Amino acid sequence: MLKIIFPPILASTLLLGVALPASAQDSQTAIERVRNTYNVDRLEKAKTIRLQHDYNRLYDSHDFEPDFHQYSFRRHLYVIDLPNQRGSTEFLTRISNSNYHGRSFLKDGTLFDMDYPHGLYRDNGEADFMEQYGIVFRESDTLLAILLSRSIETARYQGERMWLGQMHDLVEIDLPSSPPLRIFVCRKDGAITKMERDVSEDLTVYYTYRRHKKQDGSFIAQEASVYAEGDRIYFSYNRNIDINNRRDPKVFEIDKGILEEPTRVDQSELSVESLNQNPDSMAPLVYHVGQGESYTTFMQTGDSITGFGGKAGFADRLKAYRDETGISTPLGYVVIPSHHAEEIAGGSEAAAEGATLLTTEFGLSTLAEVVDEDTKIEVIETEKDIDGLKIFAASTDLSSQILAGFFAPQKAALQSSHYASPYVDSGFYAKYTGVTLYNSFSDEIKNSASVLISTESKKPEAWSDFAEAVENHNPVPCQRNHPICRD
Repeated sequence: MLKIIFPPILASTLLLGVALPASAQDSQTAIERVRNTYNVDRLEKAKTIRLQHDYNRLYDSHDFEPDFHQYSFRRHLYVIDLPNQRGSTEFLTRISNSNYHGRSFLKDGTLFDMDYPHGLYRDNGEADFMEQYGIVFRESDTLLAILLSRSIETARYQGERMWLGQMHDLVEIDLPSSPPLRIFVCRKDGAITKMERDVSEDLTVYYTYRRHKKQDGSFIAQEASVYAEGDRIYFSYNRNIDINNRRDPKVFEIDKGILEEPTRVDQSELSVESLNQNPDSMAPLVYHVGQGESYTTFMQTGDSITGFGGKAGFADRLKAYRDETGISTPLGYVVIPSHHAEEIAGGSEAAAEGATLLTTEFGLSTLAEVVDEDTKIEVIETEKDIDGLKIFAASTDLSSQILAGFFAPQKAALQSSHYASPYVDSGFYAKYTGVTLYNSFSDEIKNSASVLISTESKKPEAWSDFAEAVENHNPVPCQRNHPICRD
């Protein structure tokens, strides 16, 4: 695996040579100003740099209700070990009435993820340091100061810019696994106040850094925001830095008592699997068809077929179902269970088969962008019965509008993505979404369901495992009482 190793910065490197062109001199002058302001010499000598800050994530692109936004909170604690290209990020997420606490770390080129509420870790294989932590550098003016210093020979001066009523030098550098970064350096005090990157031909994302303050011998912006197309995506605050010369091996190790997560089910091949939970041989079967994280559940409902799940590749899944079963009954309905883009991508294919698309109000607005005007669409506000299949409006802490289902002949509950558990020998992991989803089902369904099937997972979950996980779910964060949870 290719690793990107930054060379150390020598003091002699910063001397401005008379033979340098004017643009290079301007670039080096700006970078030297940043080095002095942020005390980069000390940063370079640090064994670890700790950054902690809180986020308000707006989730504007999800069209959630306004009162949802105030509950969207995430706290991060980053530990960056530049000399050894190690990094650790611990996070606490609070969405609505529930929480999630986890940690990821990169050591010797291998990435590990830990799920504290369930006491599990997963080996995610090889990862590149800058690919994994490049976003942290972009969001932190202090880490950008290090990148500027390490790019002093290749930085490109882009001229002067007025920003926030003050003159700035604009310096462009290359960041591995990212478009070039254009960094605004304030001439007055050497602070980095803005950074831009062109993520596509049509979209420039920019970062702003505000309320700079000296902390632990360095400089840091206590507030930062990220904007796309002029709209703020998220805002971070309570930003703190600790230049820590004591190595803390615990942040680059798996916590004691954390177990390895069960092996994931192989979902690489397209599969057609039948489900028979009813001893009555005449009861129509459920067929779960798909691969990867794109599945549709097909059922015979009276004189037609109903499909639950409309992800991309729907036509291929329908064909595989017909080839396996020999059933040529017309396709009557296809349930588009959520408004997420991945759930509606196959809507046009389902409509081409003559199906009526069942969706939510949120889903209707998204579907309108990908299907023809004459597509048959029905919005489910409460519930709809289709010959043994009940489709009803449900909710989770992540969305107030989704569709769930229950196919009585096979006692099968049906759900959208985001809430699946594609693991061998493990029950449904009821995170913050699972609890409210469970509560959306009626008592009649809760008392009779046998399995839970997802549009994202090949493996159906036993309903008893799901119910038990919900019952035992602890909404209080940080069961191990980590410092990140203390307000």
